[in-house]
Amino acid sequence: NKANLSSFTRGVAGGGYPASNIMEYVHIASIGNAADFGNLTVASSQQAGGGNNVRGIFHGGLAADDSSEHNVMSYITIATTGNASDFGDLSASRRLHSNANSPTKLYACGGAAPGNSNVIDQVDIATTGNAVDFGDLSLARWGVSGSSNATTALVGGGNDDSNQSVIDQFNMGTTGTATDFGDVSVARFQTGSSSSQIRCVFGGGETPTKVNTI
Repeated sequence: NKANLSSFTRGVAGGGYPASNIMEYVHIASIGNAADFGNLTVASSQQAGGGNNVRGIFHGGLAADDSSEHNVMSYITIATTGNASDFGDLSASRRLHSNANSPTKLYACGGAAPGNSNVIDQVDIATTGNAVDFGDLSLARWGVSGSSNATTALVGGGNDDSNQSVIDQFNMGTTGTATDFGDVSVARFQTGSSSSQIRCVFGGGETPTKVNTI
């Protein structure tokens, strides 16, 4: 229920359940407890986060009263500490969505709004303002997991009232509907993912039974 983002040296986690505005950070190269970073602009859970090596953006999520999704985006400068500032709004309020980003742009993908969403939003990380519609996932679903290298984003798994194994891909330099890349080995939702420039890894998730598949 926390959203996570990082630079090359620092990781930041924000929000959580029950709805929270707390952000904490760690130095990736060392071990030890997390320290207070500051506060998000709005308390929420089930949000997503991403960015580049300089700026992090937390977006969407479930409102503090658990009654509705919101479209708020907050940003931080990862190398410093302090409260987040308002970035703008997603084009559609949603939660349980995912994030992919190039060095310059962030993409918010899928989610629950509260129905299944196929929306892919795009923002320029270095500026502020509302997200613009980039295109659509091939299948509307929540609980997806996204990752990317500098050019291609992958969005895998999810749930559209049944567990999904589909992996969507889209070129972040163009706009349009995502296309089929392949499948995760086990159909599941709320998995985690990470990537280098050449390989993406999906790990864990629910079917709804917890799985440890990587």
